[in-house]
Amino acid sequence: MQRITATLINMYQWEPTLFEQLQLPAMMNKDDFITRLLIDSGEQEVTITHPEVMKRAIGAWCRGKLPAWNKILNIEELRYNPIWNVDGEVVHTGAKTDNRNRSENEDKTGRSNETTTGKLAADNSENWANDTQSETNTGYAENTGTTEQITGNESDNWTEKRTGNIGVTTTQKMLNEEKDFWENWDPVGYLIREFTREFCLLVY
Repeated sequence: MQRITATLINMYQWEPTLFEQLQLPAMMNKDDFITRLLIDSGEQEVTITHPEVMKRAIGAWCRGKLPAWNKILNIEELRYNPIWNVDGEVVHTGAKTDNRNRSENEDKTGRSNETTTGKLAADNSENWANDTQSETNTGYAENTGTTEQITGNESDNWTEKRTGNIGVTTTQKMLNEEKDFWENWDPVGYLIREFTREFCLLVY
């Protein structure tokens, strides 16, 4: 007796709503994905043979995988220069403290002499004559000074942008790697391989 093989395409023919709960990144067309999935993996035997269970399993699997798929497929949105191997910023921070004392002092010393003379006139004379004389000597000393303290803190911060090729890889090599990457970049094929590993028997 020949055993009927439950392939993916057979199950889809039996249950047209099989991919009803399939969720894909916004950049992908669902109908195009299903068409290519059936072309690439439609003849492979499935691991879940009940169509309704398979449909719900596909929905649960997609909901769990979708956040990772979105991050992976964001590669297409990246903006970069393919011949640069340096593209970033370096932040420098510096600080300087300045403490200074400034003093000014002035000393003054000296003496002050003062003489006082008294005059006296006789009753019968209009001429004055010295009567008394006193002399005062005073010494003095004076010191004046100021002290000033200056404290300062200075910061010196700047950002340095570094871009270009620092020489560890040639421009030609980076261009070849860029070309090879995009030649092999196939997001739909990547998700089909993920689906096949999850729901198909990988025995040929």
